[in-house]
Formats: sequence, C-alpha cells, structure tokens
Amino acid sequence: LAQAKTMAMILDQPHKILCCQCAVVIEPNAVNMCVNCLQERYDIGAGVSKQVQQNTCRGCNRFERRDGSWAEVDMESKELLALLLKKPRGLTQVRLIDASYVWT
Repeated sequence: LAQAKTMAMILDQPHKILCCQCAVVIEPNAVNMCVNCLQERYDIGAGVSKQVQQNTCRGCNRFERRDGSWAEVDMESKELLALLLKKPRGLTQVRLIDASYVWT
C-alpha cells in the first residue's frame, strides 16, 4: 500500500524519480541520488587540505601570502578570507560557491 502511494505521488509530479538509495522523491540528476545520499557516499573535500599554517606578523598584523609577500588586511574582512582561501592545497580542484566565517 505504501509503495502504491509513493508511485502515485511520483506520477502526479512530472519529471520526478526516486533516489536509488533511500527512495525519496527527487529531480533526476546524473547519479539519481538525493543530496543526503550523495553526501554520505562521496567526500568532495577529500583532496583539499583540512588545515593550513598562516603566518602573521605580531608587530604590524600583516598576513603572509602564498608568494612570500605580506598583506595588510583587517581581521574578519573579505580580503583576509580571500587570502586564507588561497592557502589550502587542492581547493582549485573543486568549485567553491560560498565562503564565510564561522563563529566558534
């Protein structure tokens, strides 16, 4: 009975399929999996460094760039975030959509 309801629900919604792992109704995609199943199965950040070392001058509060020069940027600024996102190895292999500071 539950399977019949699910199938009826799919037929009512054009261009919908069931996730191949958990049977949730989704829009079709290349692997026919929902976002939750994709996140459980694949780690898109596997090749990206999880930690980096950022050198800072205590005297003038400048941050060292990857090329060895020093940049004067404000704390928690967009410029500092951009500088920090250039540090991790492997980040160029994935498409970064959004970045922000997380308060911990």
